[in-house]
Amino acid sequence: MSCIDVKSYVSSLTDEELCGEVLCWQFNPGLPDEEIVSSIIKNKISNFFVAPPFPSEKLNFIKSAIKENSKSPSLVAADIECGPVLYPELKEYCLNMMNLGAACEPSLAFEIGKYTARLTRSLGIHLPLSPVIDINFNPNNPVTNIRAAGDTLEAVRCAALEYGRGMRSEGHLAIVPKHFPGDGVDNKNQHLTTSVNSLSKEEWMENYGKAYKQIIADGAESIMVGHIALPSYDPTLDESGFYLPATLSKSLMTDLLKGELGFDGCIMSDAVSMVGIAARISVEKMSVEFLRAGGDLVLFPEKGDHERILEALHSGYLERARLVDAAERVVNLKAKLGLFEECEYIATENDVKKMKSLFEQAAKKSVTVVKNIDGILPLKAEKNKKALVISLTSGAKDDPNDAFPTLANELESRGLEVVRLTNPSHYILEELMDSIDTVFISSYIDPGHSSGSSLHLGWNNIMAFWRGCVFRCEKVVFISFGDPYKLIELPFLKTYVNAYSNSEISIKAAVSACFGEEKVTGVSPVNFPKY
Repeated sequence: MSCIDVKSYVSSLTDEELCGEVLCWQFNPGLPDEEIVSSIIKNKISNFFVAPPFPSEKLNFIKSAIKENSKSPSLVAADIECGPVLYPELKEYCLNMMNLGAACEPSLAFEIGKYTARLTRSLGIHLPLSPVIDINFNPNNPVTNIRAAGDTLEAVRCAALEYGRGMRSEGHLAIVPKHFPGDGVDNKNQHLTTSVNSLSKEEWMENYGKAYKQIIADGAESIMVGHIALPSYDPTLDESGFYLPATLSKSLMTDLLKGELGFDGCIMSDAVSMVGIAARISVEKMSVEFLRAGGDLVLFPEKGDHERILEALHSGYLERARLVDAAERVVNLKAKLGLFEECEYIATENDVKKMKSLFEQAAKKSVTVVKNIDGILPLKAEKNKKALVISLTSGAKDDPNDAFPTLANELESRGLEVVRLTNPSHYILEELMDSIDTVFISSYIDPGHSSGSSLHLGWNNIMAFWRGCVFRCEKVVFISFGDPYKLIELPFLKTYVNAYSNSEISIKAAVSACFGEEKVTGVSPVNFPKY
């Protein structure tokens, strides 16, 4: 913890520096260096976000430019939802939060969080914008899904809260739980519109409320507020008759989060470029209104926001005390992270080795056999047998690309002859089925790769089942490497496995489970309502 006096430091800032302290920008890595420096000087930038792939050279250049041209040290944010995704050697190892929910082993989630923090901090990143502590109340929600631990508070406690504890356990990262007041209740996407958490006050407090109370008690330094309405706590309607998103609600940010729940850290917005807020208020007002309502740090401000906040301050529209309070909360984050002393962490070879081992454990422990009605699992790896691997992805019908080469490769390594097809039409299948011993159908449709509003299978996917071609084979195994709810769409499946991630280690773990080489211990973190 820094010995800096936060209040004295903030009081020493000029008005321009004060306004710069509450903004977290995003830089295009392709932007010329001179434009980056010019923007840093003009907007008094010290906080910024990076998204993979982001060249380490550019990251270090921006930090150096901030050091030379800004009074405040750089604070770097990134989406580190379940693993150090920006660490080159671990990109293919990272899992999803639902993997940890299915593994249901708190100590494992904690350790993954701890080593994630070490490796992430070694890259010069401080705010992980996680853990996701949303709850999947609605299987059709296109945002939470595998980014959440499951559909119960207990799943969140077992995985997400422990992951958060691990991340902040050594002081390398300041966690940013999201998305307050809680996503996963409706079927909307806040990237496209304001989503609504329709729970009553009692229901909300028993679920999301308890999760936030616990993570606040654990010491969460920051919380991300989403473009999500909570009408049971703020029934305010705008002129169009729509509920206000939390990012514009004083009732939710100031009265509920900072007041009733007792949060005294930094409230960060979700990206203000999202339609969930951008369609509700003019671009010129978004950041100022977020700050006025009780927010402290704006993610992805619009060009000109620095000047707008300064103008609002000088006109009295934004009270100085409110802006000073917001800046103090941001500076306090930096102090807790040791940024004024330029503290950093140097990763070791053992950190990387340990991280890989933890991920492999989580991948194996999370594989879940949801249905095995005919008892065809575990399979026998018999040589000279022919397997058909059908991949269902967002691609075109009869896509020539192999979406899951690792799956087919693993089968071939066990002596099977493999035919690989992606989104095949039934015409192709009809010619093959008589020669096939086992069919593996793999699916990867997740929040990061969907159309944005739906995770449902499309026409190009369902053709694989047309005329019941695949069921001419007695052994059909369906494995979802993403969205765990495919059984709702395909209730006729008799053998269904969830792996929750399409990483190489998850695919290998799923194959091992299907052949009985690993004990299956994963417990489904979601329920399957019958429609």
